[in-house]
Amino acid sequence: MTIGARSSRLLALLLLAAVILVYVLAGLLPAWNDYADGREALAAQERLVAEMRAIASSPPDAPVRPEPASPSIDPDIVFLEGGSVAQALADLQETVKAALSESGAVLVSFEARPVTVADGYRRISLDVQFSAATASLQAALHRIETAAPALVINTLYVRAQSAASDNPGLHLDVSAEIAGYMRPVEGAGS
Repeated sequence: MTIGARSSRLLALLLLAAVILVYVLAGLLPAWNDYADGREALAAQERLVAEMRAIASSPPDAPVRPEPASPSIDPDIVFLEGGSVAQALADLQETVKAALSESGAVLVSFEARPVTVADGYRRISLDVQFSAATASLQAALHRIETAAPALVINTLYVRAQSAASDNPGLHLDVSAEIAGYMRPVEGAGS
């Protein structure tokens, strides 16, 4: 069976149209999939927004900001012990000395600072110099700041030691002002 020239041209055109159609459909298919995925994502976002609006419009089960509980503070863990400034200063020195020795730091010196009164509280403070390795310094600061009675490190200076140091293995010279507070002074105000 022979196909005429006209029929062969028609067949060639149909095959060309089929190839073009396959090429166009192959290019449009990923775009169609992206469109369908986008519609699904949009529908999911719309559902989420509707749920959030429903939650926002419903009354809360618990108060948004609960009232803080009135803490019962034990004065023994806040204030330095002792009826006098000298006793409180000794308590502060012993607390700091214990924190330094437990952490592996080497105490160099203590120096008492003048007592100040603010808002009725007597502030007892020390200038402390010690030597420590980095890990010992971290442990000492942690022990001081979490000690009972509560202590505050007001100033802290850390300096690398020279090579000719008297304390081998302790690489830092540390100077700090550490303070604690005595119970309120009767009749004193700000």
